[in-house]
Amino acid sequence: MKPFLVLQLRPETEAADDEFRAILEMGGLAPDQVRRIRMDRDDLPADLDLSAHSGVIVGGGPGCVSDPPEEKTPTEARIEEMVMGLMPQITARDIPFLGCCYGIGILGHHLGAEVSKARYGEKPGTALCRITEAGRGDPLLEGMPGVFEAFVGHKEALQELPAGCAHLLVSDSCPFQMIRYGRNVYATQFHPEADAAGFALRIRIYRNEGYFRPEEAERLTEMCHAANVHAPARLLRNFVARYRQDSRRTAMWEERYSASEDYLFGRAPAKFLTENPGWLKPGLEALSVADGEGRNSVFMAERGLRVSAFDLSPTAVERARALAAERGVEVEFAVSDWQGWDWESRRFDLVAGIFIQFFGPEERRGQFADLKRALRPGGVLMLHGYRPEQIALGTGGPPFAENMYTEELLREAFGDWQIERLASYERDVQEGRGHSGKSALIDLIVRKPQ
Repeated sequence: MKPFLVLQLRPETEAADDEFRAILEMGGLAPDQVRRIRMDRDDLPADLDLSAHSGVIVGGGPGCVSDPPEEKTPTEARIEEMVMGLMPQITARDIPFLGCCYGIGILGHHLGAEVSKARYGEKPGTALCRITEAGRGDPLLEGMPGVFEAFVGHKEALQELPAGCAHLLVSDSCPFQMIRYGRNVYATQFHPEADAAGFALRIRIYRNEGYFRPEEAERLTEMCHAANVHAPARLLRNFVARYRQDSRRTAMWEERYSASEDYLFGRAPAKFLTENPGWLKPGLEALSVADGEGRNSVFMAERGLRVSAFDLSPTAVERARALAAERGVEVEFAVSDWQGWDWESRRFDLVAGIFIQFFGPEERRGQFADLKRALRPGGVLMLHGYRPEQIALGTGGPPFAENMYTEELLREAFGDWQIERLASYERDVQEGRGHSGKSALIDLIVRKPQ
């Protein structure tokens, strides 16, 4: 996978090392899956290529962007200049970014919003964060409770919502606990990586830095260990799961498609679609995700739907375009991996996901959240895949039981939607060389609430 770029600002080695440990642990990352730069010691490489990374994570630090230049140490001024120098590229290209604490000031300042100590600065402690209406559908908040505690402690804060930002989390102490710019640029006022031990360590290290009275350190440390702070780690893990770019997956699928002289999964649509034609009504706007060589999107277009489709393999999309031309229909095809698709700007009447079980449980949460977001109110999701029993059959699909669907799993994921069909069955599947033989299948058709 492409590594995540972790930019750290803390000049205290003990604090920086513990923050890095927490980012790895909470994000579910191994050391070889990140590129760490301690900006207090090292400059950013002149040839730094952000596209060579899955995303950017910026840690916290004692600096404040709103401090007058004469009050900033040379190190703080140099760090701020380097980070601010990245923001035009990050926001213009919508590069996955998670700014923790200090990062919300950087993002807000770059976007022209007021960042200051006038209001909403927070002493070290906890804040009760609440998910906003806009935050409920955000993939980074998938699986998180509507209200949760988080560790906070920063002298400055946003004084207003920056233009173009979605407001995702609020608290009584600070109304701007989490924002998103574009589709992929996030920042939090709180510390999603912090656990009790790490936050207690920071209290010891920064006890004389003006965050609180030194004599309060013991009480604050006890507060850390008594606090119920667990949910924020889910946000960091969701960020990693959503933006983890596995170049091996893209290369694997491109190799599979290009090695096949003909259509790997055949030219005929999945029987799931042909046996449920009532949902494919002419004029509906539809999206076929991870569409492969176009057999399903082209069939929907033949039924009179206005279809968009994407797949990560250029070879597969080229064949899909050829199939559409051969059948005399139009489909809006795109070469894109899952994370690269624009899940924000368009809404569809119908979304079809046929054998899209290339994600494990962690990434699947975000995948399902994307499918939900892509639909208009009242829209229909048609999902078709394998059950765990497929592993023993070995006639198609990934060799990972945890990637498979069960009725219980789908009911839990879509239980608040109207289930129109949920069925498990076995069938002999003959879909090119890719799917051939007895298969353990499952169908889901659900309608999004109005």
